[in-house]
Amino acid sequence: SDVPEQEPLLQIPQFFEHVKNRVVVHVHRLPPQHSHGQGVREKERAMEITMDKRWTYDQVTACVGKALGCDPLHVRLTMHNPYSDLPKPTPLKYRSVESLQEMLLSFQKTSDILFYETLDMPLPELESKKPLKVSWHTASTEEGRVVNLLLDKESTVAEALHALAKMVPPEAPGAGEASGASVMDVAGANGAGPRRLRMMEIFNHRIYKIFQDQEEIETINDQYWTIRAEELAPEELSQGPDDKLIHVRHFYRDTRMNMTHNFGDPFLLMISPDETLASVRKRIQAKLRLTAEEIAAWKIAVVSFGRVEYLEQDDDVVRPHFRKHDNYSNWDDYLGLEHAQTGTGRKKQQARSGYDKPVKIYG
Repeated sequence: SDVPEQEPLLQIPQFFEHVKNRVVVHVHRLPPQHSHGQGVREKERAMEITMDKRWTYDQVTACVGKALGCDPLHVRLTMHNPYSDLPKPTPLKYRSVESLQEMLLSFQKTSDILFYETLDMPLPELESKKPLKVSWHTASTEEGRVVNLLLDKESTVAEALHALAKMVPPEAPGAGEASGASVMDVAGANGAGPRRLRMMEIFNHRIYKIFQDQEEIETINDQYWTIRAEELAPEELSQGPDDKLIHVRHFYRDTRMNMTHNFGDPFLLMISPDETLASVRKRIQAKLRLTAEEIAAWKIAVVSFGRVEYLEQDDDVVRPHFRKHDNYSNWDDYLGLEHAQTGTGRKKQQARSGYDKPVKIYG
């Protein structure tokens, strides 16, 4: 029987009470990514387990664990939304509900479906940690991979970067110049010296924040922001007192609305006080691995609060075009690379094309 061991129902009232609360629950494995266009009927076949609405959280997980042949503490349950026929977005926390009846009640409507996951660690231990989704970027500013960290909630950014460094090997020498975020020294590969990593908040193709090493990861929201980590460029490790770290963004101009729009992956670039436009252009070409024809088609400008000042003379010194002091958290003075959208823009257009087809109605 699926019902946990209990005293026999010797009295007639007990028996009828049990019959009244008996329910067959369809227990599905939680889909890794459930599409909002599909209901649970299209998922894999469910286990049908007879339960009692009065059961406690522990009794329900014990029953599911027994059916799966695993430790009940490694079972995490997710409620069912009977209106969308999909799992709810947030799983149940450990012992967060009183009874099975609560698990099956959603928006005043009763369901007979639950979803389960089997975890690699006990649920109470998992809930004491914070998952952190980090986008690791290469020296050429491209996203290399997405790393999912699981850390103690009291962990700092420095500890997160230390864990990340163990999962992401250093790039081979000469793999382009690097840029970076929250700064952390970690041991290099094969004793090649320490790697300097940093972590940043990215939103709408802009770098909004560079985290300090001592900040706690509990305050980081990786659902709203893109959390990006990368290795510092060699020139940043030997920064001079007059060198300046500037933001660089890709942009295009909407001449009809007289507006600038950012796209692509922003990055940071260290410039010296007397560095010319020719030198900066050459370094950007090497960093982004552009051909001579590609970089020749790009315009470089200093953009401040939407005002675009193009840099056109190769011997023009770049640094004086920036303000001496940065009074804004997202550094509104930036070096803009004006060119046609590539990669991201085309992919988005292709993704939308299937939904932009007209609908014909025949009368």
